[in-house]
Amino acid sequence: MQMTATGKLVRLRPFVDAAEYRDLNHRLWLQRDDWWGYDWVGLSALEADYSRYGMLDQSHFFSFLAIESLATGELVGYEVLQLPGPGQLGSEIGTVILEAHWRRGYGREAKQLAMGLLFDNYPLELVYAGTLVHHTAAIKGMLKCGMRELGRTGPRWFSRGQWVGQVFCGITREEWMTRGVSGQ
Repeated sequence: MQMTATGKLVRLRPFVDAAEYRDLNHRLWLQRDDWWGYDWVGLSALEADYSRYGMLDQSHFFSFLAIESLATGELVGYEVLQLPGPGQLGSEIGTVILEAHWRRGYGREAKQLAMGLLFDNYPLELVYAGTLVHHTAAIKGMLKCGMRELGRTGPRWFSRGQWVGQVFCGITREEWMTRGVSGQ
C-alpha cells in the first residue's frame, strides 16, 4: 500500500523514526483536551511500539501517519488509519492536530487523504470516524470532508466528569466516487 499522499495543505507520510513519533505525541499530550481527556503513555513505550511496527502494521490495529504542513515542513498532527484485514468492509480513521494548527483545514484535508489511501488500496465499502457528541468542531470537520452522520450512541464514554455519547460519521465508496473527492 502506498502510505504517502499529498494535498494542497498537508502531506500524510510515515513517521521518519521513533523519535519523531515520540516527540509529536509528547507535544500533543501537553496541550489541553476538552473532549477525550488526557492519556499519557511513557515515551519509551512509544519508541517500543515504533520499533515493533513502524506504526504501519495491521497487527497493531491502527496505523499512524504524520501530518506534515507543506508550507513549513512542520508536523501538525497525525492521522490514524485502521488497515483492514481480510473480508473487512469498513475501516476507521481519526485525526489529531496540534492546537496551534486548529481551524486551518489541515484536519479536513488529512481525513480526505486518508480516505483516498484506504479506498484506493483496499476493497472497502465504508470509511468512518467517531467523536464525542459535544465535540462540535470535530463533527463539523467530518461533515465538511464529505462524510455524513451515521448515528449516535448513548452515554458510553467518560469525558470531563460525565458520561457522554458518541457521533459516528462515514462515507461509502459510492459516495466517495460520486462526490468526486477521490484522487485528492
